[in-house]
Amino acid sequence: MNFLDPAVWTFSQILRDSHAGLVKEFQQFEKTAWINNNQQNIDAAGGWYFIPFLGKGTVYNTYIEKCPTVQKLIEQVPIFDNCVFSILGPHSEIKPHKGHTGDHLRVHLSLITDGNAHITVGSDTEYWQQGELLIFQDAEAHSAANKSDNTRVVFLFDIKQQDYYDNILQNG
Repeated sequence: MNFLDPAVWTFSQILRDSHAGLVKEFQQFEKTAWINNNQQNIDAAGGWYFIPFLGKGTVYNTYIEKCPTVQKLIEQVPIFDNCVFSILGPHSEIKPHKGHTGDHLRVHLSLITDGNAHITVGSDTEYWQQGELLIFQDAEAHSAANKSDNTRVVFLFDIKQQDYYDNILQNG
């Protein structure tokens, strides 16, 4: 199984409880504020975009200041890096790709989806469900597709793999 169990991670409920606030914060941004991902591994009729909060050591205060729920989560959850709203347009596909290191996990909290968008990690496929978490090893090859007529949005961030396992051991 390439997806980890979010139920054993104590921060899961905090994230699920933040779903409505995160959706509201995402909806305040006009499409003109979305940043095009411009990666070669995308076949996207509707595009792949993001709104950044943290990334590669940079803090994007301009966006964080508009999002008190995001700001609170950054303070409460052990977010390591790469914290964004990830937006996948209708009828779009992200080709297989992987992260550069095996020391962190990627977390997705599904904010907006109609159930017709999915992510595949290795040979396992999961469909995003609103308000639900998916956690996986970013160093594993993964791809995504949105086969619907609607935009898919997830709150995406990285945590250190060791923090995840330490949290389970301390609270298990």
